[in-house]
Amino acid sequence: MTITRPSPRVTSTWADELTDKVNLMEVYLNTAQRTVIKQVDETVNNSATLQDDDEFLFAVGTAFARYTVRGRIVFNSGATPDIKSGWSGPAGFSMSWSTIGFTGGVWQSNTATEAGTLAIDGPGADDEFFIEGVVIVGGTTGTLRYRWAQNTANASNTIVRANSSLTLTLAGTFS
Repeated sequence: MTITRPSPRVTSTWADELTDKVNLMEVYLNTAQRTVIKQVDETVNNSATLQDDDEFLFAVGTAFARYTVRGRIVFNSGATPDIKSGWSGPAGFSMSWSTIGFTGGVWQSNTATEAGTLAIDGPGADDEFFIEGVVIVGGTTGTLRYRWAQNTANASNTIVRANSSLTLTLAGTFS
């Protein structure tokens, strides 16, 4: 007597769900963390209008996702212009972020949302500050950009130095 075992049934729902999970894992593995290390100095003078940094931009290609951003900005700015930072992102993104730096013998710490800018005093020599934040991307993906300018327009140079770095990490998705 021969017993035949029925073959397992694979429903399209099960297969589709598995495919979706594999695709999500590929997206996660390929985009989980990206670090940009600035290759060249970038200079702004006589402008308090935020401009996109030439190198600090990240594709945020996962919809309905949370990302963390962390970084170290090495800069040089005089006491009059100082430096201010901000962000732009895809339609509907939100962000809570902060800067902390030690300039002029004083710790400076500030927080803002996606629409806000934060300033750090310029010491007139190379210095650094740190950035940390959470980015929430809704249904529209796009590009997250770090932006900066002089806090007060001044003819002297404000420079973001090579070897500054920012890291964007995919922290999870939501529906």
